[in-house]
Amino acid sequence: SYNTLLYFFLLSLKTPSKDKKGFFGSIEVLSAILGSILSLIAVLICKKVSDFESWGWRLPFVFSLMMGLISIYTRYILDESPEYKKQKNPPKLPLKELLNSYKKPFLISVGVDIVENSSLYIYLVFFNVLTSKVNTHFNHMVEILSQIALGGLTILFAILSDKIGREKVMKFAFMTFIVVSYPVFFMILSGDNLLTIAAHVLFIIPIAASLGPVSALMCELFPTKVRYSGFSLSRNIAAGFFGGLAPFICTTIIKITGQETSASFYMIFCALIGLVAILQIKD
Repeated sequence: SYNTLLYFFLLSLKTPSKDKKGFFGSIEVLSAILGSILSLIAVLICKKVSDFESWGWRLPFVFSLMMGLISIYTRYILDESPEYKKQKNPPKLPLKELLNSYKKPFLISVGVDIVENSSLYIYLVFFNVLTSKVNTHFNHMVEILSQIALGGLTILFAILSDKIGREKVMKFAFMTFIVVSYPVFFMILSGDNLLTIAAHVLFIIPIAASLGPVSALMCELFPTKVRYSGFSLSRNIAAGFFGGLAPFICTTIIKITGQETSASFYMIFCALIGLVAILQIKD
C-alpha cells in the first residue's frame, strides 16, 4: 500500500499551485502517523478481549486486510500524471538516468529523508521499548494524544514551508534535534509522568518540522522524468537502512556504552547528516 500512497501523492502534487505543495506533500507522510495512532487504539481495544494473548492479537491484522483491498483498488484507478504524459521522450530506464545525471539531488534527497525516518522509528517504535515496563496505560494515552498533536503540527509546518521556504523549516528541525535529543531521552527514561509529557512535546516539534516539508522538498529536487524513481529510491534507502534499523542501532549503542541515554547520539548523528544535506541546496 505504501507504493500506491506514494504514487497518489506524486500525482496530487502536480495539481495544486506552488504555494500549496508543502501542504499536499504533508498528507503523504501523515499516513504513517495515522497508522501508528490506529495501531495503538487497536491494541488498547483488543487487550480488553479476555483471550487477547491466545487469539485476540490477530484482530488488528484482519483490519489491515481491509486496507490492503483499498490499496489494490486505488492502484487500479490511478493513471500517469499530466506532466509525465506531456513528455515527448520519457527515459526508458529512469533509474539509470537518475544515477547518471542526478547524483547530487539524489544524495541530498536521501540525506534529508534520513532525519524524518530515523526520528519516526525512534519515536514510534524505540520509545515504546524504553517505556514498556513503566506505567504502560499512561504511556499509551500520552502516545496517542502526542501523535494526534504531531499530525496537526506536521500540517502547520508544511503550510509554513509554503510561506517561508522548505529549507528554513527543515534547518530549524535538524538543529532542534541536535539540541533536544539527549534531554528528551533523559526525560523519557526518568519514569516521571510530567517529564514524559515534556519529552513528547519537545520531540514532536522537530519531527513535525521535518515531516511537513520533506516530501515536497524531495519531489522538487527532481525533474518529472526521474521524479518517481528519485523520490521512491531515496525514501526506501532512508527508511530501510536509517529508519528501520534505528531501534537495532540504538539498542547496540546502549549495549556498547551501558547508558540508555546514549541512544540519542544516533538521532544527533542523523540530524547532522540532514543538516549537511540541506545546506547543499541552492536557492
